[in-house]
Amino acid sequence: MISSLRGILVNLTPTRAIVECAGVGYDVRIPLTTFDAIRNKTNTEIILRTRAIYREDAALLYGFYDQNEYELFDFIRSLPGIGPSLSLNLISHLGANGLTNILLQSKTDALVKVPGVGKVKAEKIAFEAKSREKKLKQMLSSGTTEYIQSNDIWAQQLEDALVSLGYQKKEIDRAADRIKNSDESLPELTESSLQDHLRAYLKNL
Repeated sequence: MISSLRGILVNLTPTRAIVECAGVGYDVRIPLTTFDAIRNKTNTEIILRTRAIYREDAALLYGFYDQNEYELFDFIRSLPGIGPSLSLNLISHLGANGLTNILLQSKTDALVKVPGVGKVKAEKIAFEAKSREKKLKQMLSSGTTEYIQSNDIWAQQLEDALVSLGYQKKEIDRAADRIKNSDESLPELTESSLQDHLRAYLKNL
């Protein structure tokens, strides 16, 4: 079982990190929150808490910069009918602290905004999570670190992040039009402002 990785971050996208440890490159799936936390650490040493999940056709590695996100990932995927991909998507879209509060308050209207979560699934997630309320409150009280994160390269990074969350290109384009026609003022899209633009798109999708 690979429970953590300590090595050089050699490649990074909004959904994947390649961490080289002793000459071996590990392909790690990450939430956007972790991407934002390590986006300036390429070619430097990082530590990720990891969860290895084995399937018949693949061995997948999920990584988290924050211990509380790691614990929340395990909590979410332990709920009936929730797999690791959806667990990662929920954390990416809502943030660890936000997701924990949403589950404690059974806010199904917030859950259904996440791609891949319909009304029935949202109600099931809320019900199952509420039955484990004590564990949720323990995670919340321990504190969670919430991060969210083109020139053409940053525009592509922004689009890749939204696509990884399950949105279609046409939906992203419509959100761009809504933002353009709104009174919302955003800084020029650069690496440092990627987080602000991502939040604006999520609000308009």
